[in-house]
Amino acid sequence: TKANIFYLQNDFENAINILEAALRIDPNFSLAIEMITASLIQLKDEQKLNSFLKDQKNKVEHPEKCKALFKLIHNNNGTELDLRKINIYKKPANSSLIAWDLYLHVHLGNYNLALDILEAGVKKRKGQFINFAHDPFLKPLHTQERFIALVENTSSRVLLSEEEDQKAKTSTRSKAGLSDKESDYFLKEMNQLLKEEKLYLNPELSLKDLSNQLDIHPNKLSWLINEKMGKNFNEYINRFRLETFKEKAIDPSNSHLTLLGLAYESGFNSKSVFNAFFKKMEGVTPGAWVKSHK
Repeated sequence: TKANIFYLQNDFENAINILEAALRIDPNFSLAIEMITASLIQLKDEQKLNSFLKDQKNKVEHPEKCKALFKLIHNNNGTELDLRKINIYKKPANSSLIAWDLYLHVHLGNYNLALDILEAGVKKRKGQFINFAHDPFLKPLHTQERFIALVENTSSRVLLSEEEDQKAKTSTRSKAGLSDKESDYFLKEMNQLLKEEKLYLNPELSLKDLSNQLDIHPNKLSWLINEKMGKNFNEYINRFRLETFKEKAIDPSNSHLTLLGLAYESGFNSKSVFNAFFKKMEGVTPGAWVKSHK
């Protein structure tokens, strides 16, 4: 999980360090192998990429596709690719851990086909597409209307389903209730954990993730946040993200970054969710708030 967070934040070197440690424990950890390959492509290190693919030649899922993707992204010498060799138009027999075919279509400029694949994968909630909004290989799609709509619609569905889930769980609070002493303990632990570990910077943080960290049942944690704090889970976590954004936004060293970029760095995963939550909490738009504090 920590490696994935580093990867999605474009900190590929730290991601590789963690993934290599995982491989020392389990040399056959397929996801770690695939993520190291992806990170080396992002780092533009062709020599290390080829060396790694050679060392792991019987374990890497699609070495030729990885090499082709590197050439598409980083080589501007007109190198022609043999698309028949990498076979991206044929439906694979098994699902890949990493969406190599999607990435190849994106960097070949096949945006409509890439978006067809992405939309279908997100709809089916396939693992490769869970963090698509922050996937570095999908940056060329960020200006495409279909991609923007997919990000906003997916975020809205997640918010809606989680809020409905909170209401259902709150209705069972009599069964999930904690004593005052237990409530105080978990509230203190939760706030301390979030502040020290900055878990809210993970845009995919869920109620279950937080409950696992605190060693408390998700139903009880849901009840605690609703009953004792008067908030749902999303609002509680987004308040931390909001304060982080405000700190970053008035920091002169961040003046070269966009407000949306700072929002993503603070843990928000959608422009529409960020703007709506900010306006709800502060009564003004992010831009107006920043302007009044500079």
